[in-house]
Amino acid sequence: MLDLTAEQKKKRRSLKPLAALVPFVLPYTGTLVLALIALLISSAAVLAMPLAVREVIDNG
Repeated sequence: MLDLTAEQKKKRRSLKPLAALVPFVLPYTGTLVLALIALLISSAAVLAMPLAVREVIDNG
C-alpha cells in the first residue's frame, strides 16, 4: 500500500465539498440518469465506428 506522509495527506484533494451540492442536484435525478444513459450510448457509438469502417473496407 501507499504510505502517505502528513504533508501529502494535506495536499490530497477531497470530494467532501461536493456534498453541499447534493440538495440542489436531487430534484434533477431523473435528468441526470437520462444524461448518463445518453452519454453511455454516445460512447458506445463512437467506439463502434471503427468497427463499422472496418466492415465497409473489408467487405465493400
